[in-house]
Amino acid sequence: MIPTLKALKAHKYTLGVISDWGIGLGPILRRLHLTNYFDCLLVSAVTRHAKPSPMLYELALQRANSIADYTVHIGDSYIHDVLGARAVGITPVLLDRQRHLEESNVDCLLVHSLTDLLDLLEIA
Repeated sequence: MIPTLKALKAHKYTLGVISDWGIGLGPILRRLHLTNYFDCLLVSAVTRHAKPSPMLYELALQRANSIADYTVHIGDSYIHDVLGARAVGITPVLLDRQRHLEESNVDCLLVHSLTDLLDLLEIA
């Protein structure tokens, strides 16, 4: 995961976390030394919007100072992540770590690891 985050940051991508976790997520990310990779963190317990609420994704766009047409959201839940992102025009990418799905069986972009995201974005 760290090499992927480093590569994305090196290519000037704005990165954020959108999570349905509680307020303890921030300290967990700090303890794992991951906060430096992210430009914004949105937690449902703080924003009072849970996935797949379009309000949560709109708020993420605002915090990232981005527009949906130039934004990709990667998540491991079709209902919460894919449908939530798609509702506001963000390109969804479904993360299937267990390799249960094939691209021909889903109606969105599919990766099996975060590293696969680099290939999808054409980052060496």
